[in-house]
Amino acid sequence: DILCTMCYVKIVNYYSFTEMEVLLMIKHPFKKLVSIALSAVMIMGMSVTALASSPQTDGYHTSILTDNSSVRISQTSDDNFTYIATYDKSTGTVQLTQTNNTTGAQKVGDIAPIKPRTRASLEEKTFTNYEYEITYGSPNTWELRRPGDNAFNWVYFKTKETSKNRSYLTAFRNAVDKINVQEGAIVGDLGMSALSILAAGAAGAGAIFTGGTLSAAAWGAILSAAGFSTAYVATCMAYDQSCKDAYDAYWNTYYNSTIL
Repeated sequence: DILCTMCYVKIVNYYSFTEMEVLLMIKHPFKKLVSIALSAVMIMGMSVTALASSPQTDGYHTSILTDNSSVRISQTSDDNFTYIATYDKSTGTVQLTQTNNTTGAQKVGDIAPIKPRTRASLEEKTFTNYEYEITYGSPNTWELRRPGDNAFNWVYFKTKETSKNRSYLTAFRNAVDKINVQEGAIVGDLGMSALSILAAGAAGAGAIFTGGTLSAAAWGAILSAAGFSTAYVATCMAYDQSCKDAYDAYWNTYYNSTIL
């Protein structure tokens, strides 16, 4: 990745997914930053179906531990782990905690901010900053982008299309296009701010930005903490997988290309 304004070594180890890389934080001169985080005020203003405080029969043993004017805390579990998602309404943040049901070992995700930002239109290639730009020629020139360490920056590289990297470039393009469609579906079903809080929760837990994925129960905790039905778990998991596919294709292309 090139053209950085700040470089440092980042080590991530969430949910048994480890990454070590030099993160290059970019200030792109040609387009505004795409934000997945919108105002917490928008979230509070949405009309959503309230979840009962008693455990739900949704397969994730969902329960709301706390729900007041300041915070909503949700708990879910599966055979292996218990998840607690905390949506802090006063600070506009989301955090996910995972506890091993057998050993009691706990992993605490980052507190992910949902900062007030200008809405990004769906014409911009994904809220998560997985993007591509193709300049047609002989050969074609590609710019591939992925999220940086948060919702407000991204990293990228440029390369020429060759027989060696063509399949990886195609895989990245397909994954990004799929993310774009899935984001539109989430916005259509749940609203703009839903995409913001769901992505923030996943990012804080180490998914999306680092190529990891979350379990169904983990997504259930994030959804219920945000005030949404766990019926959307499958939608979130498909979106999560597409982000992972884009992440993997990005690095496959990088290691099989000549970087410009």
